[in-house]
Amino acid sequence: MDIVDVTQKKLQENLNWYEKNFNDEFEIENLEELDVIEDERLDVNSNVQPNVVHHEEAMVSEGLVYPPDIWFQLSKYIAPEDVWRFACLCHDACAVTNTVAFWRLEEAMVSEGLVYPPDIWFQLSKYIAPEDVWRFACLCHDACAVTNTVAFWRSLYLRHRDPKIKLPQSLSKELIEGTYGVRYITICALYLMYEPLRRKTVINSPIGEGTVSPYSLKNQICKYIWSQGNPGAEFTYYLMFEEHVSKKNKPLQFDKDIYASNYSYQTILKVFCRSYQNLPQAEIMGLQLADVFFNVSGDMRNHKLRLVFQSERTRRRGNPSLTTTVLDPVVWVRIIHWWHPQFRNCIECIK
Repeated sequence: MDIVDVTQKKLQENLNWYEKNFNDEFEIENLEELDVIEDERLDVNSNVQPNVVHHEEAMVSEGLVYPPDIWFQLSKYIAPEDVWRFACLCHDACAVTNTVAFWRLEEAMVSEGLVYPPDIWFQLSKYIAPEDVWRFACLCHDACAVTNTVAFWRSLYLRHRDPKIKLPQSLSKELIEGTYGVRYITICALYLMYEPLRRKTVINSPIGEGTVSPYSLKNQICKYIWSQGNPGAEFTYYLMFEEHVSKKNKPLQFDKDIYASNYSYQTILKVFCRSYQNLPQAEIMGLQLADVFFNVSGDMRNHKLRLVFQSERTRRRGNPSLTTTVLDPVVWVRIIHWWHPQFRNCIECIK
């Protein structure tokens, strides 16, 4: 309905009212006579004062004004993401959002939330996929506490256990009945039994990228070095690194036996070379990996791996002494984490 229709409708209402009260025939020649008729209607009507603005005009110009207390009561039901919308409603609503009481109420709504009992989180954990355990643990403190129980890891192991897959003796079902190292056993077994995780260990990324990138080992400490091969033939070098985890970054542990493992936070850098390389084991072991350079070899057919080590003590003093080791030519490199199925095969090469 446009403004012309509104004007005509208002004019017809005034005409009907005048005919009903005065029963006179008249004609309106211009809009000025319409204003005179409207003033006479206000004088006759005993419920309306003559010098008060029309009700319709008051509604349009001023609107319906609520007291500030009502806006404060309404603010208790405003979601945090809708605060800016609430503040744009009117001046009183904006004034409410600038009070200390309002923001204290918002902080209480965000901090408290809806608290469920721990038993519900334990029941929900039975439907969590292995790759979503970290997401489930980040929901709240009780959900994280569930992931630190023996029952959670044991249920995860038995739920995805496949009798057709033969597991090594170190990951057998009998060891799950205890508590020592149950988390380590479950994770290693899932990378053999659970197809989405097993597929990650089979798919190979390009050399130096993804999970095989040696750059991910920076700032880790070289613990042990060994090699395998025959003189005059290809050689495979193994460098075991351990990530330095401070006490502040250690996971929340309710039972230390659950996290027990001889290879926690350890990674093996496996380097396959075409010939024997002089690798100074005594000088490197115990040093921290400061930098890694992985590029094309001089013959343009292979790769070259340059590892720069430094002492952790001299690094803290600000004057680090660097030890550089070069492996050239290199065919390929692999990063093998502690949960990888080939990790234990690499450890057995030492024996």
